[in-house]
Order: sequence, then structure tokens, then C-alpha cells
Amino acid sequence: MSLQSKDALSHDTNTPAPSSHTDSPSSKVQSEPLPGLELVSQTSAPPTSGSTGLPQVVPDNELRDISRINAFDTHRFVAALERNFPTSIAQTLMRATRALLVGRFGRVKQEIFGVRDLDNQAYLFRAAISELRTELTMRTRSEFAALRTAANSLRREVDALNGKMKEDIATLKHDIDMDINNRKNETRADAKVNEIAIEVPWPAHH
Repeated sequence: MSLQSKDALSHDTNTPAPSSHTDSPSSKVQSEPLPGLELVSQTSAPPTSGSTGLPQVVPDNELRDISRINAFDTHRFVAALERNFPTSIAQTLMRATRALLVGRFGRVKQEIFGVRDLDNQAYLFRAAISELRTELTMRTRSEFAALRTAANSLRREVDALNGKMKEDIATLKHDIDMDINNRKNETRADAKVNEIAIEVPWPAHH
């Protein structure tokens, strides 16, 4: 509580409470908002949810004020309560309200930063998954390229062996044909020699 607020509070404590008008105290409390409770100025919009349903990541170098907490005007709060309550009760209610506000804002800050840490972890997890997917894709492409190269090499070797086999078969067939022809010629020559030997008369014996 500031020094000016303390002085004003002591001044209001010494002065008598203003007389009530035609409206009843309960209706006045319900109809008039209590001053001093405008604590949060909406300077920044709440974080929007991303694809995972979590708030978007706020980088450390671009911290934004989640909520600006203005000073709790205890004097105005007590002055408003003194319209319907004694000063001691108004001060007690002010202290209790201030303690509740401090506790609530502390829990809200912890929850907000907890969600932010969770979002950071989710962002890191998505980045790791993306990096792993890229690495697996590159490795798969490399393996497919190596397999394609090996298959092409095997295909060329098979084609070369097929061509050499055809050449060897053609050469062997030619050699077999040559041997058969030579054997036929030799057989014909032997047959002619035998025919000539048969036709030549044997010399007579005296």
C-alpha cells in the first residue's frame, strides 16, 4: 500500500460514512462494480491454438506480457466497502481480497508457463519427428539408388553372358558341322579306294 493510499485511508477512517440514499445497500452493491478490481488490462490477445490444440510457441527472445497487473487500489476498494460495512470489516475484506488475488494470479502464471513449457516440448518433438522423417526419406532414396545401380550392373552382366553363350554355341555348331563334313569326305574317299581295289584284277599265279 502506497503512502498516499495510507493517508487517504486514515482520512476516510476518521470521517463518518456517508448517509445512504433511497436505494438499499444490497441493491447498491449489486448494481455498482467495486472499484480497484480492474487488475488486468487486455494488452495482448491470448495465444491461439496451433495444429496440436496447444498454444503457439512464444520464443524466449520475444517475450510478451501475458497480462499487465495494475496496482490494486486498496483505498478505493475500502472506500467502496465502507458504504455498507464498518471500516475494520472493510479493511479485513480488502486484505483477504488482495491475498486471494495474489494467490490466484500466482497460480495462473504457473499454469500459463506450464502450458508454454509443454508447447515448447511439443514443438521440439515435432521438429525431431520431421528431422527423422527427412533422414529416413534420404536414406531410403539412397538405398533405392544403390539397388537400382546394382540391378543395372547385373542386367549388363547377364546380357554379356547371354551374348558370349550365343557366340560359343554358334562356334561349337560350326565346329561340329566341320567335323561331320570331314568325316563324310573321309568316308567317301575310303569307299572309292575300296572300289578301286575291288576292280583291279589280281595277278595270275604260274
